[in-house]
Amino acid sequence: MLAGWLGAPREALVGRRLQSLLTAGALIFYEAHCARLLKAEGHLRQIALDLRRADGTPVPALLDWRRVDAPDGHPLGSRLVVFEASERRAWEEEVLAQP
Repeated sequence: MLAGWLGAPREALVGRRLQSLLTAGALIFYEAHCARLLKAEGHLRQIALDLRRADGTPVPALLDWRRVDAPDGHPLGSRLVVFEASERRAWEEEVLAQP
């Protein structure tokens, strides 16, 4: 489904790091805040970041990200769940616009 949201073929996404799919602003936020939390705590929950579609337009997303470790504590990889959040973003902007 992520490939559909981003307007890219699945093959174009396989093997890519999530950071390469972030908008410039989202990448700055990720590097400044999320990467440290992920390293220190091993998870991120309901983090809002904008992904970049193939045509360059942003798509709002919510991410649940968990580091997967071996029994000895050595990191093996990550489990990432991405929720498309356009409706939530529209609702948030509507709420913020109310007096």
